Amino acid sequence: MAAAAPLISDAEIAYIAGGILDGVRSDGRGCYDVRPVEVELDVVAQAAGSARVHLGATDVLVAVRVSP
Repeated sequence: MAAAAPLISDAEIAYIAGGILDGVRSDGRGCYDVRPVEVELDVVAQAAGSARVHLGATDVLVAVRVSP
């Protein structure tokens, strides 16, 4: 089987590695800085289970419905 193509270029790898060595990320946060996380459960009434996760500027909504 042939090897999969890389998802990022060598230049991107070097940029990320340089940031790690310098102790910063591309968005300016330090290596140990974290974004606040919020989790809400049971946000969709019609679902058997659901959650909303808010991480920085990212929102994720997940719902599961069980059918017989």
